[in-house]
Amino acid sequence: MGYDVLRGPTYKVAAFVGYNQLNQNMKALGCTQIANSLSDCVPPIATSVLGITEDDTWRSVRLGIAADFMLLPRVKVSADAAYLPYVWFDGTDNHVLRALVSPEDGHGRGAQLDLTISYAVTDQFSLGVGGRYWTMATTHGDTDFGGTGFIIPQKFAAEQAALLLQGSYKFGFGGDACCGPIK
Repeated sequence: MGYDVLRGPTYKVAAFVGYNQLNQNMKALGCTQIANSLSDCVPPIATSVLGITEDDTWRSVRLGIAADFMLLPRVKVSADAAYLPYVWFDGTDNHVLRALVSPEDGHGRGAQLDLTISYAVTDQFSLGVGGRYWTMATTHGDTDFGGTGFIIPQKFAAEQAALLLQGSYKFGFGGDACCGPIK
């Protein structure tokens, strides 16, 4: 949900409020110990064997600014910057080979930045390229070790950086060159 606070024929700036959810699913295969001869990984475990899974969900409220402006005729730059004042984290750390499942949770803050440049091939069709950076971290968090009720204070963090390729098609006609139909 957003609202244009500034608008002209070749630009617009909007404030927005939103909700975000990021799901992460990771796997660790194999194990080779390099420091402790008493480790679970002596002898080494083959890289074909699943050892650990980590399944995380990050939810957040987004408060931000979005801007679109025409850099050149048919070339538009879009940027979003969001502060995440409320971030909730839920995860499960599963040590598969030891049957040790540890629920995790926490809350904290974060930020998201997006930048895209697009070219209007036609009035309805455009292609673009851009980048995205997201960071979220808990200021407070816990792990219930093995689901036993033994609570370990922990902090969790996630960072994502990505290259974006996009295509868009506008149905209908009208509006300005920058930012679509005025609503």
